[in-house]
Amino acid sequence: MLILVGCIKPFDPQIEEMEESYLVVDGSIDISTGKGNIKLTRTQSLDVVNRITYEVGASVWLETEDGKTIPFIETEEGVYTSNLPGLDKEDVTRLNINTIDNEVYQSDFVPVKISPEIDSISWKADDEGLKFFVNTHDPTNNTRYYRWEYIETAEYNSRFLSKYIYNANSGEIERRDQENQNIYLCWRNDTSTTIFLGNSSKFEEDLIIGKEIRTIEPDSWKHRFKYSILARQFALTKEEYDYWQNIKQSTENIGSLFDTQPSNIGGNIRSITNPERPVIGFFSLGSSTEKRIIIHSNELPPNWNNKGYFIPNYCTESDSEGVGVEEFYAELIETALIIDVVYSLFTGEIVLVYTALPECIDCSIDKRGSPIKPDYW
Repeated sequence: MLILVGCIKPFDPQIEEMEESYLVVDGSIDISTGKGNIKLTRTQSLDVVNRITYEVGASVWLETEDGKTIPFIETEEGVYTSNLPGLDKEDVTRLNINTIDNEVYQSDFVPVKISPEIDSISWKADDEGLKFFVNTHDPTNNTRYYRWEYIETAEYNSRFLSKYIYNANSGEIERRDQENQNIYLCWRNDTSTTIFLGNSSKFEEDLIIGKEIRTIEPDSWKHRFKYSILARQFALTKEEYDYWQNIKQSTENIGSLFDTQPSNIGGNIRSITNPERPVIGFFSLGSSTEKRIIIHSNELPPNWNNKGYFIPNYCTESDSEGVGVEEFYAELIETALIIDVVYSLFTGEIVLVYTALPECIDCSIDKRGSPIKPDYW
């Protein structure tokens, strides 16, 4: 054991700084939303942490084979947006970018890919957790290559239910309107971060059955009350499928000598100014389809122990004696929220106020989630 341990030495590689950064184009446009977004950033050195360099001040537009142009406007740093006026599903289109440094980039001409409908989202709950699967097919056999994303929504609650609220306008403590002043129940949305791909090119029928897109642990807070997942499906060309497959292998399967090693990720965008300069990104146009499913907690195994969500450990109990109303107005009015109050049997006035820190009562603090119930809930 001593010999083995002695053979292990730390290795600190010397990483050369990049002489130049390369353009990264997030150029997938879903025309079914009626709006297109192109995000432009720059590659970073490995020693740069938590900093994104946005490509600002660029000119961005789409160009169709028949000569139509659709301009994009920079609506926020590095993000270029258009309402896609005059774009038809039959158009063959390419992306053009002129940077503020007069670099010119251009994509290949690409067709609009229309996704078939998602047939269903199936699910099962077992010892590994709650699993969701997508099922789809194209009766025309013209899609073959698919990609999926999802948006999940879960409900959670704060530690204490606030029954009363201090009204700064009137200077009085009033009963809280739980429907319009709710801070006890919140809904949090999270988007997928994994690349989900599928293809039916080796089969006679263009059919995908049981493609797993999400697994939630049995003890997760996300299915404690009710859980929703919205799956969005994209049809890909063979070239775009290969691009996403390359990204998936380069970002998700690296961890040992036996995993796929990193490689250059080629796309369909090139530098016209300097053809030797790499560009990261793939421009595509398509129309997605989506389907939602909602699972109630009573549909899941009764022995699953769900964790709470975002409830600090110190939010265990309120002040059992409360505080006098004078003390509340004098000391706690700026720092605490109200759980409940006690009225005097003789005067009918508030004499005690039960309080807690805001993070124990307000489920939306720090943007953890929203207290506004989704329409589909």
